[in-house]
Amino acid sequence: MSLPATLFKRYELPPLPYSINALEPPHISGQVIDVHYNGHHKAT
Repeated sequence: MSLPATLFKRYELPPLPYSINALEPPHISGQVIDVHYNGHHKAT
């Protein structure tokens, strides 16, 4: 049984609602946000 291609939609990662470095000290560095968001979240 094959599934119709219309069941599969490519996921698009929305833009961050803040800048990469917006949470820098004391919370999380821009480098960590960049790796997390632009790295594994965009993995295909």
